[in-house]
Amino acid sequence: MEYTTFETEVAVRPGDIDLHGHVHSPEYLAFFLTARFDQMERCYGISMQDFQEQGLTWFLRRTEIDYRKPLKLGDRMLVRSRISEITKSSAWVDFDIVEKESGDLCCNGRVLNVLINLETGRPVRIPDWVIEKYCV
Repeated sequence: MEYTTFETEVAVRPGDIDLHGHVHSPEYLAFFLTARFDQMERCYGISMQDFQEQGLTWFLRRTEIDYRKPLKLGDRMLVRSRISEITKSSAWVDFDIVEKESGDLCCNGRVLNVLINLETGRPVRIPDWVIEKYCV
């Protein structure tokens, strides 16, 4: 199945910059997470708070990022993400971070999220109502 790609604009902030004058590598994951939280609520119609109210949360189990071009202070980026695979209790989400003005790819990657029961801390099957919302 092919899933929809969603896009969120994010700006580089002064605190994102390292001693070399470009965005510090862990901040790219923070940009992705900022965009993903926005897209979950705005595009799928289900926020992290909605999951928590159901006694669920997503646990970030694995992250892979390929860095291509640095971002600098003042840059604006487009964070594009899409689900690439849903399994019994997890979802792979692929992403690209593109410098808005030039359109250059700054990094791309993917993350593996596992749905967790907040009470037990154990993985659970992704409910049908979640899959329905994500299958757009």
